[in-house]
Parts: sequence; C-alpha cells; structure tokens
Amino acid sequence: MMEPRLPGVWYASNRQTAFFLVPDGADRKAIFQKLFTGVETRRSTDGVAVENACCLTTPDGEVFHAITWQSKRLGAWRRDFAQSTQAQGIVTARFHGRRLMTSDGRRFWFRDLVVERR
Repeated sequence: MMEPRLPGVWYASNRQTAFFLVPDGADRKAIFQKLFTGVETRRSTDGVAVENACCLTTPDGEVFHAITWQSKRLGAWRRDFAQSTQAQGIVTARFHGRRLMTSDGRRFWFRDLVVERR
C-alpha cells in the first residue's frame, strides 16, 4: 500500500507535485533554482513552488527530488515546469497510478523505489 503522505501520489485540488533528477555530483539547490528559468514567458502568475523534504531513489540508483507548486492555476505551473525543464535537459518524473514515469521514457513501480524524507 502506498504511503498517503508521499507527495505526488494522492490528488489535491490546489497543488501538484513532480520530481526532478539530481545527477551524481550535481548540486540539488542549483538545479532547483533553474527549474523555471528556461521559460521565455511565464504563465504562472500566482502561487508558489517549494521543494519537498522527500526524494525517490530508483533501482538504478538515480535520485529524484520532489517539488510542489500551489496555485489557483495549476496548469500554468505545470506547463512552465515542463517547458523549462525540457529546454534545459532536466529529467523530470510524475506518478501515474503506482508508477513513476520519467520524461525520458522510463517507468518504475512504486514498490521498487526507495523513499527518503529529509
């Protein structure tokens, strides 16, 4: 059974969660700061994005960190995030049911992930 407090697993009407890959040796904070800088014209005009104290390690050892945005216009944040990370080559992931789906086409079952809270 999935843990109900894991960000990105359960639906919330005013917030969404995604995950971003932090490659070995990379600075997590530096990547977080760049997540929305690759957008020419921002659509998100209200709300906030924060890094959650949660990360997922895949079976191949890659670490994805959670980011959650809260707003009345979630779609604008989602589009800005997708456009910016794609333009910068940052690998992202989201849960679809019990699977973590990455932007580069990989899929991982929830049961195969190691969940860590900081």
